[in-house]
Amino acid sequence: MDKSLKSPYTAYMSKFNFLKIIRIGGSILLVLICAFVGRRVDAPVSSSEIIQDSLFSQTNFPKYASADNFKWNSQDDSWVNSQYAETLDNQFQQKNEFNSRPVFRLINSEKKQTIYHLMADLTYTSDVEEVAFVVWGAEDQSDMKKYPAVFDPAAKIWQADVPIIDHKVAGRYQVRLLMTKTDDRSDELNFGEFEVTQPTVSAKLDTTRTDKGQFDLSIQVQSAADIEKLEVPVWAKEDKSDLKVYEAQQQDPTTYKIRMDYEDFDFKNGTYHSEVFLTSKNGLSAQSEQNKAEIKLTLPKRVRVLEEATIYQNRALTEGATPLERNATVEVEGVVYNDEQKIFKTKEGYIPADNLDVSEKSENVQYVSHRGNSRVAPENSIPAFQQATTWGVESDARMTKDRQWVMMHDDTVDRMTNGTGLVSELTLAEINGLRIDHGTNVETYDQSQLVVPTLEDYLIAVQSIGKTPVIDLKPTEMTAADYDSLAYLIDYYGFAESGMVISFDYPHLQEIKQRLPNIHVQLLSDELNEQLITDVYNLGSNAGLDIRYDSIISQVELVAQAQARGLRVNAWTIPKKEWKTAKRLGVDFITAKTGPKKKA
Repeated sequence: MDKSLKSPYTAYMSKFNFLKIIRIGGSILLVLICAFVGRRVDAPVSSSEIIQDSLFSQTNFPKYASADNFKWNSQDDSWVNSQYAETLDNQFQQKNEFNSRPVFRLINSEKKQTIYHLMADLTYTSDVEEVAFVVWGAEDQSDMKKYPAVFDPAAKIWQADVPIIDHKVAGRYQVRLLMTKTDDRSDELNFGEFEVTQPTVSAKLDTTRTDKGQFDLSIQVQSAADIEKLEVPVWAKEDKSDLKVYEAQQQDPTTYKIRMDYEDFDFKNGTYHSEVFLTSKNGLSAQSEQNKAEIKLTLPKRVRVLEEATIYQNRALTEGATPLERNATVEVEGVVYNDEQKIFKTKEGYIPADNLDVSEKSENVQYVSHRGNSRVAPENSIPAFQQATTWGVESDARMTKDRQWVMMHDDTVDRMTNGTGLVSELTLAEINGLRIDHGTNVETYDQSQLVVPTLEDYLIAVQSIGKTPVIDLKPTEMTAADYDSLAYLIDYYGFAESGMVISFDYPHLQEIKQRLPNIHVQLLSDELNEQLITDVYNLGSNAGLDIRYDSIISQVELVAQAQARGLRVNAWTIPKKEWKTAKRLGVDFITAKTGPKKKA
């Protein structure tokens, strides 16, 4: 910054010339009187002083003392120093004559407070070499900038543009004019002032659509300058890691709007926060206060479409229309609304729900590990139970000779252990002396882990990992005491309501329901038919069917019929490549060697 910019009120005494035009008898007499008196002063003066011994001295023009000396020009939306202007149109149109004093104009271009155009007519003197305007808006002058003026010989004016974006300050701006004469003398004059207003923005939240996973934000803007950006960040997580920025849509000159949709946030329930940031084209900005809205929706996990329907690839329901067969089941990611039209968002696409007969399910398909996680450890072993990752852990319960419960699929111990014989012909003590010597990774486990588990061992293992026991009753004949001991252990370990007992023998399920009325039971079968559905329905609440998978692939109508009567359907044993098909059938459980990998 040069010296004159640092000290905007530095005054220099200067020599000057007076021109006077005298008209006599229709002829023009030009008399030039030259007076060269003065001295140069380099010391700065206070901000209230102006040039004292120049053409604009106090003798000729009153000393500037307050804002009252500035004349408001409503056409140009500014104040100009009235000491130096004869009229506000300032003889800028009278270019064939000399002005007897300087004429200034300060124009708010298009009244947008974005660019101010400065003009100075200095034809009162012929020795001006350079002109610059010094402008600042901050009280501490920290934004002060110098704008060199360009001379227009045709209009005989010096002019420059002041972009407010260079300053980014709201308030009353000061303008000083710097003149450099041909002999290096300088003058500094008060030029004018102008006001740049601070934009404002406010937002009002409308929560009437939160039951549809949406809210509207109505935004009011006051800004003289045009809007460069109007951004609305929205977030639901405290750390703002899910923040998304909406661009507001203009409704009228001062009103904007956004509609937040929780589909943008993967259908997350919770408290949503929003605020508004405005940036105008002159660089000024504004921010609203924060708003918040609560989204708390209970959505189905799956729906069975009970009639033929259409699935679309876009939410507007205009692209990729494909038919969806009757009784198909699809997983629901969320429910969205186009105005009042309800739409299921699924992995396959968007299904309009209006006028559509569907069965909504509150739970996803649950996976059950068949005989524990037999992909990492021998089946029905404690390590297999402990390493299960599915909702349920299935195992087979048999009775020893001395009426104790142990977990073994086969009726003999031959295949899985180092022993031989029927489980029912061996005592618990004899079975405890055996070791599992067959199965996945058997050689990697300690011998202490390879015992044949008791029912208690199994229940403890499942309980420790927070899973659900699914107990397959294998005995063909059981006494009342056997049922009692089974029910006692299930209840003792806390599974009287959450646990599940399955069996091919209908009477087993009847007996266990008498002892544990709220426990879940499923009837195992190689096929599905209407009589089976009726029989299981008669078992009461929390009853279901456990059907061999390959027998129900073509029986989706019966699966839907069973579920319509409140029964849940389990399919066993399903290879991984068929899981997607089973889900489309709408089964409630998939029993397999393992479940899907957990997402990281």
